[in-house]
Amino acid sequence: MDTGNFIISFLSIGVFSFIVWIIALIHAVNNKNFKDSNTKLVWVLIILFVYGIGAVLYLLFGRPKEEKQKPSQLRGLLNIFGAMPLGLKILTLLGIYSLVDTALNLGRVFNEVNYSGLQIGQPLSTIYILILFTVNIIFLVALFKRYLWGWKVNFIAQLIFLVIFVILKLPVTIRALFAPASEIYKIIGLVTTPEYQNPISYSATKLATVSGDLVGLVLMLLVIGYLYKKKDYFNK
Repeated sequence: MDTGNFIISFLSIGVFSFIVWIIALIHAVNNKNFKDSNTKLVWVLIILFVYGIGAVLYLLFGRPKEEKQKPSQLRGLLNIFGAMPLGLKILTLLGIYSLVDTALNLGRVFNEVNYSGLQIGQPLSTIYILILFTVNIIFLVALFKRYLWGWKVNFIAQLIFLVIFVILKLPVTIRALFAPASEIYKIIGLVTTPEYQNPISYSATKLATVSGDLVGLVLMLLVIGYLYKKKDYFNK
């Protein structure tokens, strides 16, 4: 990953964390359905001082599930979020992060993009970013509106990404697994400075590459299986 891509990815994490933190903090401060004021104060302090992690913990576990007053639009979205199964909550947060990350990458739409360690050039990079941006929006709308057609679009997209991963990335992973560690930089197309060209760096890079790719493949399969299992949730 080049410096520009690293900065964009780091910035997207910061923007996403800040948005989640603001939403959680505003909701906690205005929420009148805590059992007592001490519980509310504890969650507000957790959000303030633990930042992004505290905000996510509040949104996943800390919110009172019953809202007595007529919900505002934001509160209504948070109520829907609170009613989701835990797995769909996690996928929602990942979807929001991916949307923020993709939106930041729209400014680099005419450059190469990195997909699972592979550099995608023009015109595929532009098509990839625009499709990913659209699919993220569709999936988030489907999650909150429980549209079955939205689930189908995302499910098909996940299968396509899996097929692309298997065709383009998995052969590189298998090659890296069985090749000598000293060949890993050449296999993954990584250019490094001389101080990183030693047996320890080779072995660490090989381990990180192979294990990361295999974990990514397993996670993709789990997400596809989980979405299929929860397809009835989307049938509004």
